[in-house]
Amino acid sequence: MSDKNNITKEQIWFGIFLIVLFIAGYFLSNLVLDRINQQNNIEDLTKKIDAIEKNVSPYSAKDNLNKVVVIQDFKNSTINNKETNIFTKKITVIGDLSKGYLYVKANVDDESLTEYDGIYMKLLSQINGEYQELGGHLIKEQTLETPKSTDYAEYLYDLSDIKYKKTFLTTNTEVTSGNWLDLLNSKDVASILGFNSTARTGNLIEVSLYYDCAEKNQCSVEIK
Repeated sequence: MSDKNNITKEQIWFGIFLIVLFIAGYFLSNLVLDRINQQNNIEDLTKKIDAIEKNVSPYSAKDNLNKVVVIQDFKNSTINNKETNIFTKKITVIGDLSKGYLYVKANVDDESLTEYDGIYMKLLSQINGEYQELGGHLIKEQTLETPKSTDYAEYLYDLSDIKYKKTFLTTNTEVTSGNWLDLLNSKDVASILGFNSTARTGNLIEVSLYYDCAEKNQCSVEIK
């Protein structure tokens, strides 16, 4: 009888041990699952934030707009303040533009631009019969955020806020802002001109305009 009671007690304690072990395992597994879920939630949130930033970033957002290429692979040098070549293109705007960007991709001797190199870009047109020209040496430090590369430089500006300085030697703190959007919407034929401001061989790999039409309007930009 005593042996039977001892066996029963051992079984009871073993049963209690199993119950405690089960409860501990249950809470431990839940804790692990919670950690995994938290990690997954953090990863999902990070992906969503990255997606939002890409949608908000002007560099990414420009790809959702209309695009017209102004010029590609234009090479020149500027020696003794004299350009060996300048490009000029006519721009015709049909309809109204609501917003847009000026995009420039360039290099010098197949490398990114240094502090001794620059890009000159100017828009010429008329508003209410008055001749106007806006632009000059684009200020790299005032560009919207663009990816970094050792092979080329990228410039991106809101068309309503092109940042430039009048001479290359002017400090980058002496900033002038030009509203190209108003000029392009003036309905007069405009012209855009530009060149590489460098003593070496500069290449305008691409100059493009990205634009969106005003609400409920159709629009287009033609380059000739």
